[in-house]
Amino acid sequence: MENLKGKTALVTGASRGIGGAIAQRFVDEGANVIMPSRNEMDLADVASVAQYVQAHANVPLDILVNNAAINPMTPLDEITPELLKAFEEVMTVNLESPFLLSIGFAPGMIERGGGSIINIASLWGILGRGNRALYSMSKHGLIGMTESLAQLLGPQKIRVNAVSPGFVGTDMTYQNLRPNQIEDIKQGTPLGELVPVGHIANAVLWLASAESGYITGQNIVVDGGWSNVGRIAPPK
Repeated sequence: MENLKGKTALVTGASRGIGGAIAQRFVDEGANVIMPSRNEMDLADVASVAQYVQAHANVPLDILVNNAAINPMTPLDEITPELLKAFEEVMTVNLESPFLLSIGFAPGMIERGGGSIINIASLWGILGRGNRALYSMSKHGLIGMTESLAQLLGPQKIRVNAVSPGFVGTDMTYQNLRPNQIEDIKQGTPLGELVPVGHIANAVLWLASAESGYITGQNIVVDGGWSNVGRIAPPK
């Protein structure tokens, strides 16, 4: 299949994990994929993002995937320089930069008759998580941005959607969680496993393709049913 043949896509955070899987899936479907390195565009620096957009304004971009994000474990019990720094970095990388990229590349998409913007949000963009409040706040904001830009850009034929992954079976997940935690997640998931990273890529591919041509302003949760069970009866 070549659902994206002739299309050009930009994917942030594509060196590994979810972003890497998305980029590879796009390549497999015939797309030309741009994967900016940190040296080319520092998402923690809004000036760097703005400069990148200006320098690449003539790139015939059809698809933008805002995937890159950070999720620091910063103590939240008092206001400290560390907390203020983490707050600024999380909001810049996870929210401000996706906004600037979306607004910055939209004019080119409009000139070419439209496009698709997909934001990688999170379960913690629809649920709260106390010890990861900064990350959760940023992802709630990203979903709000998705809905707002869908309204703003829809008349110009740009679709804007989000995908919210659950607990994905990436190397980072296995590094950050203990075996018993992973087992608890599996037991609390109706489909019984961590989310295969390829299923996130499949959802993004669908939103990028013409097959979802009348879908915009939506947030697709890909978590094997974990959040649905958790809201009704938390796993024991």
